[in-house]
Amino acid sequence: IGPGQAVFVRSGDLHLGLGRDLEPCEFFALVFAPEFLAIDGNDIVFQNYVMPVLDRTLKLPTFYSGEPAWEEELIQRTRKVRRLNKERPQGYELSIKAEMLEIWRLAFEHGERGVEGRASAAKDMITAMEYIRSEFASPLTLKDIAGRVNMSQGYFCRRFSSVMHITPFEYLLQIRVDNSCRLLRGTDLPVGEIALRCGFNGFSYFTKKFSQLVGCTPLEFRKRGKKGAD
Repeated sequence: IGPGQAVFVRSGDLHLGLGRDLEPCEFFALVFAPEFLAIDGNDIVFQNYVMPVLDRTLKLPTFYSGEPAWEEELIQRTRKVRRLNKERPQGYELSIKAEMLEIWRLAFEHGERGVEGRASAAKDMITAMEYIRSEFASPLTLKDIAGRVNMSQGYFCRRFSSVMHITPFEYLLQIRVDNSCRLLRGTDLPVGEIALRCGFNGFSYFTKKFSQLVGCTPLEFRKRGKKGAD
């Protein structure tokens, strides 16, 4: 690729970049994480615009030269994301997400459909995610979740990880922490009770996993929320 051009690399595809004649070059990358673009399997954006790319029933264009006009718009929006991230004006996070969603829309509209046809497997993963979201407070096991979509535990775990790029239990943990954040912000329930309501079987384990994903303890998260409300 040349100056001002772009490529899209699908997750799992081997790729390498070298400067021509070993000359130094500069580039930057945007990572379109599924959870950044949409919420999960219950989100219509996820089902209609993210899952087709994950299950490879739609292939986004690989090379963007800047012609025609939609490619130039995509590249300009990419540059804007980089600029926003450097300058960081107030509300820049919202602006970056808006730009990245527009980039995804442009690429999606010009994608190639019917590439590999794994739609049935994708539907099974959506069913599994919906089940996890509805039963996250229960002591779920891999056997429970795999049984919901009539798969063996090993096969289900491999399929879920290949589509979502996280394990089923990593997804379950995210859902539990997300719901605990909601209760910490919106209620005065004791932290220990919130842990139990969200499927954690111990306060210390809850605090450890919450801190790993959120970057602070549950109590610190609640205090920050109250300061923001004040």
